[in-house]
Amino acid sequence: MKKKLFICTKPYQYLICRLIFEGFQFDAADIIILNHFEGAFDFVCKLKQSGIWNQVYFIDDSKLNQFSSVLNPVKKIFFYNNWRKYLPNIEINYDDYDSLYFAHDGVATEYAVMRNFKRDGKAAIIYEEGYGNYVNINTHKYLKSFLKEFSICLIFPVHILGD
Repeated sequence: MKKKLFICTKPYQYLICRLIFEGFQFDAADIIILNHFEGAFDFVCKLKQSGIWNQVYFIDDSKLNQFSSVLNPVKKIFFYNNWRKYLPNIEINYDDYDSLYFAHDGVATEYAVMRNFKRDGKAAIIYEEGYGNYVNINTHKYLKSFLKEFSICLIFPVHILGD
């Protein structure tokens, strides 16, 4: 039986990955942690020591995300078909896995790996991480602007609303 591969971009997603891993009692699973939260590299070091996962990988995909964000739709097609050359070499063989679990935050790395799995006829499973998956930030643009404008009157710090 081939292994399962998980991709995680934030600590909350890690909890979901653990629940899936332990709930389904997978024999073998590896995890990729992306550098999308403060202390991600230290988190990876601790995970490696825990022995929970067969392999724990860390990917700093900041350059990949910057590169893909400025591509037009036609160039993105070529990008996603040649994505491996843009990722840092972490010595992972994607052929060793039969399924991928990811949250799909719109992150280029997640999308590229998912496309690879789908192209090879392997399962690419999106795991649920809560209400945030269904919220379109643009639908709340005016409410967010209003809250930022009147945050002083409402007695809460504006930074909790994000950019």
